[in-house]
Amino acid sequence: MNINKNIFLILFSLLSTINFAQNTSELDCENGFEKIETELESQKSVSYKIIYSQNLYTEESFEFSEGIIVINDLNDKIKPKEIIETIARIGVKNNLTKIIAFRNCNSIGLYFQQSELSTVQRNLLSNDLIAEIDIDLQKSLSKKERKKHKRKRDLIESVSKESCEKLTELGTDKLTMESFNQIVSGTSAKYAEKTMKVYEMSFEESVDKFLKDLMNYLISDCQVVKDFARNQE
Repeated sequence: MNINKNIFLILFSLLSTINFAQNTSELDCENGFEKIETELESQKSVSYKIIYSQNLYTEESFEFSEGIIVINDLNDKIKPKEIIETIARIGVKNNLTKIIAFRNCNSIGLYFQQSELSTVQRNLLSNDLIAEIDIDLQKSLSKKERKKHKRKRDLIESVSKESCEKLTELGTDKLTMESFNQIVSGTSAKYAEKTMKVYEMSFEESVDKFLKDLMNYLISDCQVVKDFARNQE
């Protein structure tokens, strides 16, 4: 596996995600919706789409994300408590531990531009918001799964810290995509064997998943990487 190439591709994907708010006109509210059963008498299923998500890191796990979703077919008979239960089902299915739910895609663009909104736009955003909820997915894990998640977190945190120190020494002004790849791939390669044991996958699968987790963590935890990402916009 070409670790250097994989890091480049993953970083490129993450930078595209960071620029998401600048591309809200491309949102598609017609296609890509999934149905989930609600177990409610008032509405047997709802259609939803995850518009945006990012990894959410805790002291125990890197497995969960926070996301923004659209539910476009709620009927008037569903009670507020039932709506929360339905959103929670979506969260459990998709490993989303924090969810912001809207009724249509139009509000997503407003959400990412809140500091620039007029009073009318703020009211539109508020009226279109279905709910914001937190879900404690950690409770659903077995003791074995929790230990596995913790091992992943410890591994990624160690590699991230070592990589961040080297990137910080180089400095944002001198940092390029090439030097970034060299530093992170060189650091990651030292942990390749441990990565396969911790992720309990084949070498190629474990490295691919590890790099995605590592890159997400670096972008959220390492200031020089945050600055570098902003400079790519």
